[in-house]
Amino acid sequence: MKKTSRLTAFCFTFLISLAFPIAASLTNIASSSIAYTDIIIAIILIALSLFIHVKRSPHRRKGSRKFIINLYKGIFSIPMLLLIVFITSPGIKWDILLIGLAWRFWLLSLILEDLVQIHLASRDNVVSSRISSGQ
Repeated sequence: MKKTSRLTAFCFTFLISLAFPIAASLTNIASSSIAYTDIIIAIILIALSLFIHVKRSPHRRKGSRKFIINLYKGIFSIPMLLLIVFITSPGIKWDILLIGLAWRFWLLSLILEDLVQIHLASRDNVVSSRISSGQ
């Protein structure tokens, strides 16, 4: 599996995984098939994270620390948005939403540096291929 396809697969699976606690906290539908689907997608997400972490490059790209710090600032501003939602909308099941989001963002914070390295490596490869082809 190519590095960029790992990155794409993780991002796609992460976004699908986020939909489950959000939908479950907003609706009153309790279905075991939805719960099992959420568990399967969560297992796939964790497996992808482990695969990305194991296959990561030991070399760090120049400028990656600053990029990662900026991403962390953006990601960790999400709890402030949740505070606004908490104040304005009483119909959310917070026990479901917070538990579902908490472990997903914990996993994202653990794997974020590896994802940034993959992104920067693929960007460097595109630039070097354009230079070598004379574009």
